[in-house]
Amino acid sequence: MLQVTTMKNYLKSDDKNEVYCFRSNCSEQMTSEKLIKEMIQYNSTLTEPDARAAMSILGELVERYIAKGYDVELPFCWIHLSASGTCETLQQSFNPDNGDNKFGIKFQMKKESKNAIFSSAQYEQIESTFVCDPRLYSLGVVNDDSSETNVLTISRGKILRVHGRNISFDISDAKQGVFLGTGENAVRLSSYSRIGSNIIDVVIPSDATAGEYKVKLTAKPGVGRYKSDYLDSILTVVE
Repeated sequence: MLQVTTMKNYLKSDDKNEVYCFRSNCSEQMTSEKLIKEMIQYNSTLTEPDARAAMSILGELVERYIAKGYDVELPFCWIHLSASGTCETLQQSFNPDNGDNKFGIKFQMKKESKNAIFSSAQYEQIESTFVCDPRLYSLGVVNDDSSETNVLTISRGKILRVHGRNISFDISDAKQGVFLGTGENAVRLSSYSRIGSNIIDVVIPSDATAGEYKVKLTAKPGVGRYKSDYLDSILTVVE
């Protein structure tokens, strides 16, 4: 669902008008895997291999023809490649590896699709906060076969997966990162295999003290301020 929040409008210098503004964030993701399952449930005659094949072929063809310079039509939009940048003379050639010359992607939503989305849009008003602040959603333990379990018992040397939004951080800053514990004695974890805005994979160190912990994440989404979030879920570290 679309989550709408109210925040200070820092782009407005007038203290009397438009002091606050609305910002939003999507609380869930529709991944390719989820979309395949939805396609199967939507049409009972469509098998999982059919859905996977259709998704794969569509993805390859769209990328191929966008790269060739086509304006590609999908049921709900048009997508095409674009070029931008500057040059010193009329004779100078466009070079995407030179200066500000670069490729971009132009996306144009079809009017009828846009109207259909707006007319049935679902949203909720949430507590006022900064939409860029980190928020933790869940924890998982990565198994040896790369699968993930929500059984929160983890051995030293194994990978803890943290799910959330706006959770990327500057690893060079000792105040930022994933911590075992939420108090003054919280232990900062230092070995990461992935640091993304929605998923972080962090290794439990070999010298971690066995016990039960809450997991905290601290990031610095704005100038001069650190923001933290933690989950009530208990992570058990074992030898």
